[in-house]
Amino acid sequence: MDGVFLVVTFLGRLFSGHGRQLGLVINIPLMREFQAQWVAITGASSGIGEQMAEILAQAGAKLVLVARRGDRLRQLAERCISLGAIEVRVVEVDLTASAGVEKLIAELSALPGGLDGLINNAGFGATGNFDQAHWRLLDSMLELNIASLVRLSHWAAGVLRAKGRGGILNVASTAAFQPLPGMALYGATKSFVSTFSAALHQELKYSGVKVSCLHPGKTETEFFDAAGMSGKAIRFFQIPGMSAREVAQIGLQGWAANQPQVIAGGLNRVIAFLTRLAPLTFQLRLAHSLFREPEARISE
Repeated sequence: MDGVFLVVTFLGRLFSGHGRQLGLVINIPLMREFQAQWVAITGASSGIGEQMAEILAQAGAKLVLVARRGDRLRQLAERCISLGAIEVRVVEVDLTASAGVEKLIAELSALPGGLDGLINNAGFGATGNFDQAHWRLLDSMLELNIASLVRLSHWAAGVLRAKGRGGILNVASTAAFQPLPGMALYGATKSFVSTFSAALHQELKYSGVKVSCLHPGKTETEFFDAAGMSGKAIRFFQIPGMSAREVAQIGLQGWAANQPQVIAGGLNRVIAFLTRLAPLTFQLRLAHSLFREPEARISE
């Protein structure tokens, strides 16, 4: 198992900066897709969501920024206006509560002309054994990573099908491609997002509504800041990752092209492919060797 870990680490070093080296981050005018369109982004206060907001602002979109941290959202809103966003609204809300989700839907329902695009980016994960985690933490993860995403997608799909255009972009993870002992529930929630999004893509394929699922791998965000990981995991995640900007660009490009599955970066695509070939017992042993520390919360 140590040998495999070293091989994966070597590949990580080889593919360092893999987004740019493989020509995946390309500045082309497909962002016209979003000009003057209302796009709501959950988890917009940092990381990939924040970068998507800035890119869409430069495209002249109208934005609804959603997160719990209102101070950050208001600062981001000011930047987005300066970057070219036509209009920006801020919705400070907790999506782990059903009341928060319904409040957001009410805000989106009141948009002049209606919503054109929904980016479900909010989510969090936790390391540690499943049975030792606090249930409140696990329940919040289910509510945010799955329940709120499904509720918002259900509402948005109906609205967008009626308009005959627009789209939904759900953010999963490369964690969706294998079981993750040590991050069991997080990995399972991302597997759900991946398969749910693929099915929704097919259901809406001929309606004019685009549905894509973005699978980031190691990304330079706040996600790992509070992670309680084993020594091997720390070494593994020191492999240079992609910037949140790169991942955001790739995700928006894939969404505009209506790709059902968008895996950010060459290394991540290679790992996703190899994972499909590996026996389940091998996947379990490798993942378990990386995530064995006590519970710690980490945010996306």
